[in-house]
Amino acid sequence: MVVDKKNPPAFDGSEASTNLLKAMYPEGDISLEPVELAPEASDLISNYEQAKVEEKEASERRKEAENKLKSLLGEHEVAYASDRLVTWKTISSSRVNSKLLKEKYPEEYEEVASSSLSRRFGIK
Repeated sequence: MVVDKKNPPAFDGSEASTNLLKAMYPEGDISLEPVELAPEASDLISNYEQAKVEEKEASERRKEAENKLKSLLGEHEVAYASDRLVTWKTISSSRVNSKLLKEKYPEEYEEVASSSLSRRFGIK
C-alpha cells in the first residue's frame, strides 16, 4: 500500500498508525513557526488527558493487586490461586553503567556508543 503524505489513512491508536507517523515525520523542523491546530485539537487534548488519568488509575489498581499478591507469596517464587499460577521469580541481570564507562574509558565509549533520533510528544 502506498501512502500519500497529503492523504494518509485515518489515524487511530494502533501501532501501525504510530509507525506510519514516525515514518512520515521522522524529524521536526525547528525553523518552522508554530501553527494553530484545527478546532478538533482541543477535544483531542481533553481525550488525551482523560486517558492519561484513567491509565494512571488503572496502573495504580494493577500495582496494588500485584503488591498484595507479592505479600501473599512472601519468599515463595511460585503459588497457585484456584486454577491460576502466580510467580514472583528472582532474576539476575547485568547492565553496562554507561556513565562510568564514558568516565573511565571515553575513547572506547565513543567507539561503541550509538545515537538514535526520536521525537518526544508533550502537551503543556
